[in-house]
Amino acid sequence: MKYYLQARLFPTVITSIPVIGWTYELFNPYTPQLRQTFEFLPHAMSATFYTAILFMLVQINRIVSKEIFQAVLYKDDIYMPTTTQLLISDSTLDPSIKVKVREKIESTFGIQLFSEDEEQADNVAARKRIASAVGQVRNKLRSNLLLLQHNIEYGFFRNLMGGSLIAAVVSVGLSIYCYFRTSSHLLGLALGMSIFYSLLLLITFPLLKKSSKYYTRILLDEFIGL
Repeated sequence: MKYYLQARLFPTVITSIPVIGWTYELFNPYTPQLRQTFEFLPHAMSATFYTAILFMLVQINRIVSKEIFQAVLYKDDIYMPTTTQLLISDSTLDPSIKVKVREKIESTFGIQLFSEDEEQADNVAARKRIASAVGQVRNKLRSNLLLLQHNIEYGFFRNLMGGSLIAAVVSVGLSIYCYFRTSSHLLGLALGMSIFYSLLLLITFPLLKKSSKYYTRILLDEFIGL
């Protein structure tokens, strides 16, 4: 529940304004007719309808974030920092720390990671082996509260990127829609949101990369300390 609220719902709330604004603009003209027929219906429908939209956006943001940004940045798991830093050829980790992690993976899970020569011969297979081992490490540390907090931070920035992309595209579309409806009062707001969410997308990108590195460090430190 904590992960859902902080890593999925909160980014969606931040980036849902353009979609809700456009929905309101499209459906608001029909509200008076509904009110004349059923006094309570517009309010009941609005609460339910916008809650459903928010829930739908949570799912869309997660899919966009994982299938676009995570896939492009890290090619799913095989180019994540948690994978790359355990390669023998990578120099990010202190060699002694890397040896401890690799030895503990083998003793704990029976997974032998590739040697340096094997990595050079088939780097992708080496990465896949490490990614599988890291998945086991995550499962073992599932109840670790410190790791959970860093995982939430990574998930927040990842989903915020996905939501910002959707919000920026929708804001641009809403701006065009409002431009041709010259009486619309939403044009200035739509243009402002287009700029805001585009900037938010750019700002969130380095924060996502930094949070993934923090998560990797905590994951490996906590695993060694078990």
